Amino acid sequence: IAKSYRAISTAQRSMVDEAWTAAEAAQPDVIVFHQKAFWGSGFAQRLGAHAVLATLQPIFGPTSDFPVLGIAAPPRWTGPLHRAYNRGTYRLTGRLAAWGTRRYLRDWHQEHHLPQGPALARPDGSPLPLLQAFSPHVVPATYPSHVATTGFWHLAHPHWTSPDDLAAFLHMGPPPVYARLGWPRPRRGDAARHVLRAARRPA
Repeated sequence: IAKSYRAISTAQRSMVDEAWTAAEAAQPDVIVFHQKAFWGSGFAQRLGAHAVLATLQPIFGPTSDFPVLGIAAPPRWTGPLHRAYNRGTYRLTGRLAAWGTRRYLRDWHQEHHLPQGPALARPDGSPLPLLQAFSPHVVPATYPSHVATTGFWHLAHPHWTSPDDLAAFLHMGPPPVYARLGWPRPRRGDAARHVLRAARRPA
């Protein structure tokens, strides 16, 4: 991690500068940003705009129902303590994100005479509105009021048509089932059982 931070420092600062040029030209009322565009909150503060964090995975929306994606769940014998553990993983993730992004925004904040608050929160440290771009049916959980799970976001492609060979494949039999296993890698046996169970369910 330390080596990667050193290697990407110049690129990160260039990204901040280029993003600020674009934001300053656009003068937006609202900046909706992903955590990798960690300058969103600071830019919104400077421009007098609203900032909204948006994620594609359950990473920053605190819940007691499960830990942050990629962190091991507590063992069953922990009983009710597992809920506190789960929420604690989100606090830890937020602090790590604040630490990891602070250095890249330090110069920008100084240049614009702004106090540097947390990159993924409001300047006073309170949580930003958070949009989670996945389905609550796929990841059901209870979240605080600043979190909204919106369903998946889809890009409209009104002029796109499928290639002939793809169209022929899709029409040659029953609709195919596509299963994609993302990160972190699940246990293969469990993944296979879940995929087969879902594929066998009636439409």
